[in-house]
Formats: sequence, structure tokens, C-alpha cells
Amino acid sequence: MPARYLLGERLGAGATGETFAAVDSSDGAACVVKLFAAGEEARGAALAELAGLRTLAHASVVRVRDVGRATDGRMFITTDRVSGPGVDSIASIADEAERRAVLQRAARDLAGALAHVHSRGIVHGDVCPANVRLAADGRAILIDFGLAGPPAAGRGGARGTLGYAAPEALTGDRTPAVDLFALGATLYEAWSATAPFGRGLPAVQRMLGEAAPALSSIRPGLGEG
Repeated sequence: MPARYLLGERLGAGATGETFAAVDSSDGAACVVKLFAAGEEARGAALAELAGLRTLAHASVVRVRDVGRATDGRMFITTDRVSGPGVDSIASIADEAERRAVLQRAARDLAGALAHVHSRGIVHGDVCPANVRLAADGRAILIDFGLAGPPAAGRGGARGTLGYAAPEALTGDRTPAVDLFALGATLYEAWSATAPFGRGLPAVQRMLGEAAPALSSIRPGLGEG
């Protein structure tokens, strides 16, 4: 890693690599560093992702500060750190009118963010409540592009977070439609506090065998629009 990034708490780890809280010593800004796993497949995925992420510039897409290769050869990406609550916190707003207004704004923000991302030939690949934060000014911001890249056909391995990933993502497809399915599931939970099919492997079984409950049966208050 370049010496300018002072790594702190490890925020998460998975097959694609590790994520750390960090401070950019050049300007003191809080940021997040994703350090990709070693290996040719992971390195290739990182290169494909990073090439496209440099072109992103949207108010509801986390800003990419830096990309590069660490001293051990692993790729890294540094983004701004968005410290607001997750989009699923909308469900806890007691006033129904306020909750509906905040949800509608989040839906518009995220739809615009995905339109921007898709127009540049990139699929996020892991839209879910954990990857959407609400900034201090109320914007919904899409974060964590660790599974992002150009559209790709499935290779047999599941992509995304179970419970939000589309059926075709379970075989590895990465397409704009996958992001839109996950956006719907994310907004469903943001309103109702419940994922449409639940989470984890049981959610996959329900998704493949039955329709999601009507949102109005879980929590009324939204019009047909």
C-alpha cells in the first residue's frame, strides 16, 4: 500500500479480499481501502473493475479516490467513507409520510446511480441494504464495488448477497437486470424491514419456489405508483 494510507479497523473480509477503514494522510480524509485477494482470477477481476470505476462521477455513487497495486502485487481501491446509516434504517422512521418521502428519494437516487453505472458498461453486482448508505444531506449512496465489473455470463458460482441476488446471479450472471432485481429487493426491505424472501440459503429456496409476499401485506402505506 502507498504510505499515504493509514490503515485502521478491518471492516470486512471475503473471497474477493479485505476492506479496511483508513485515513488519507495527504488530506486527512476518512476513506475505505479494499485490498483484493491474491491470485490471477481475483487480480483480473480487480483490473476489470478498476478500469471502469475511474469514469464514475455521480452524487449517489461513492467517490473513487485512488486505484493501484500494493507492494505485494495485490490490487487495491480507495473510496470515500460514507458513515451514515444504512438504507434499511428508513423502515424505523415512525412518521409514515416522512418515511415514504425518504424512501422515494432513496429510490430515485439509486435508480439514477445505477443508470449512470450501467451507461459506462459496469454492473455493481451486489446491491443490497449493506451497500447503500444515507449521507448527512439525505442522499442514498451506493458503496462497495468489490463485485463490480463489465457484464458477464455465469460461470457456475453465485454472485451477490443471498436474499437480494437475482435468480440468474446464482449461476454467476452479472447484468444490469441483476442490479435492478437487487434494487427492488433492497427498497422492499427499506420500507418493510423485511427482505422479500428472507436471507441466506433459505431465501434462495423461497425465491426459486414462490413469489415474494405483496409489500402491502407486510407494511401498508405505499400507493401503486
